[in-house]
Amino acid sequence: MLIPIMEAWVFAGRKLDRNDEEENHLYFQDVGSYREGIRYDSATDENSCFQIATENVKHIFDYEHALDLLLMCSLRRKKASC
Repeated sequence: MLIPIMEAWVFAGRKLDRNDEEENHLYFQDVGSYREGIRYDSATDENSCFQIATENVKHIFDYEHALDLLLMCSLRRKKASC
């Protein structure tokens, strides 16, 4: 990956859906709708966006790990341009 795409997401919780039988599901909400006060139980497709992942998620990072990956991407870009 030479050009990363980053978005801010908020951890919304676990097992938020009553029909969710998987205890290891993690729910993430877009930061914009979270700041507007929208939560999972009041969300619609038009006013928010959620991601569901499992415990072994590999594409969502906390701030420090995201910085590490951005630095690695920068090194790959420099190497590719040589």
